[in-house]
Amino acid sequence: HVLLSGKVLIFKYPMYYGPEVETVTVSITYKEFGDSTKFNVRILNAEDDFVLTAIPDVTVTETVPETFNIKQYIKNADDIDRIKASTDSPYADVNRFDIQLLYPEDFTGGEASRDDIVRVTITDNIRTYTRPVTIHVLRLGKELQLSGIGDRTVYVDTDLVIDVGSYLYNVDEMDKVTASVTPDTYATQDGLVFTFRYPPIVSFPSQTVTFRAFEGEDVAEETITIYIEQIPLVFAFGPIGSITVMEDTPYQLDVEPYLKNMASGVEYVIGVHSEHASVEGF
Repeated sequence: HVLLSGKVLIFKYPMYYGPEVETVTVSITYKEFGDSTKFNVRILNAEDDFVLTAIPDVTVTETVPETFNIKQYIKNADDIDRIKASTDSPYADVNRFDIQLLYPEDFTGGEASRDDIVRVTITDNIRTYTRPVTIHVLRLGKELQLSGIGDRTVYVDTDLVIDVGSYLYNVDEMDKVTASVTPDTYATQDGLVFTFRYPPIVSFPSQTVTFRAFEGEDVAEETITIYIEQIPLVFAFGPIGSITVMEDTPYQLDVEPYLKNMASGVEYVIGVHSEHASVEGF
């Protein structure tokens, strides 16, 4: 199932091949010299492809940043960390699975609204899926507006703090603005600041909440989804490999890029066993 083209290996496995993993040995020889290496090839069932399901319409306002998350629409992913997302829109930036939208002033051309189509693509470098998403862009008005909070992710027993005041637009007098959130079962409020905290026994993976802001007769609202994750039980170092240092010359190694499955809000302790090394800044 492997062809050699020069120094390139070409893999092709038939449908219903069976084994999920195959060990391949690659060797190189020159006269009496030679070496070899082994590695595993993971074989995916073509009928079990991951998919990007339909993404609901998104509503934004000119000049107001808005973020929506596509992770919940990726199904059947055997390893979601291998999947990357992108779009074809000049008005969108991608941060992992967050799609960050920002439309310029006058995008609607003075009309009350204008629709835009953003094509979201995901790939694991083997398979690729694209879904069109309809974006309803509203004209920037003069009434109170609340936008840009976006979906959030929080670990259980960890505070998620959202200051609604930072996402208000066209405010006349901030000290006269009030706010609410529904449902508020896991939220506490201090003015325009809401703190969410979910217990470890929470039985649902996400919660949809709606923020509302009030100023006089103006009412603005935004609905977001909060994704609730358990703190990973296993955290570890990825392979650092080897480093080269010079005698009598300090050398700094930042280990943070090698840390895996680290949870936010948890105080980890990094140690080192060497009389010639110490830990700083973690």
